[in-house]
Amino acid sequence: MRILLIGATGKPGAAAHKTLAGRGHEIITVGRRGGGLRLDITDPAQVTEAYDRAAERAGTLDAAVSAAGDVPFEPVAGMTAEDYTAGFRG
Repeated sequence: MRILLIGATGKPGAAAHKTLAGRGHEIITVGRRGGGLRLDITDPAQVTEAYDRAAERAGTLDAAVSAAGDVPFEPVAGMTAEDYTAGFRG
């Protein structure tokens, strides 16, 4: 399968990339600061552009996986209300 992996450069995305590539899938990586394509997932125009560019480069996509987000990695007991809310927004 040809898979668009959004958030490919973070820890969860890197793990997903390794696992999916290890199963023989072709991965098109997308990240805010790295990857084959760059985008800010909070900007709908950039998301549309990323899908268009991925299709131009690789042809038809079979799947999209998102490991993107900006969440605090803290022990739950130490999280503030703002940390918890950021996890939903990220």
